[in-house]
Amino acid sequence: MEVRRVVIPKEDVVYVRGVLEASDGVGFVYSLKGGDLTIVASRSRCWELDEVLADLRAEVGDAWRQE
Repeated sequence: MEVRRVVIPKEDVVYVRGVLEASDGVGFVYSLKGGDLTIVASRSRCWELDEVLADLRAEVGDAWRQE
């Protein structure tokens, strides 16, 4: 499994989760608190996850932090 940690404004959590769920299960979102997210994907689909996350970052803007 591949893990990505992302911090976004809490107002965007539902949107990000919806996009990932609509992306044929490319990644699964776990919310630790507010906008502090852990996103997991299988190793075979991690490049797809990174592409979706890059697109989401462009939409959400500068408030997006990926750790």
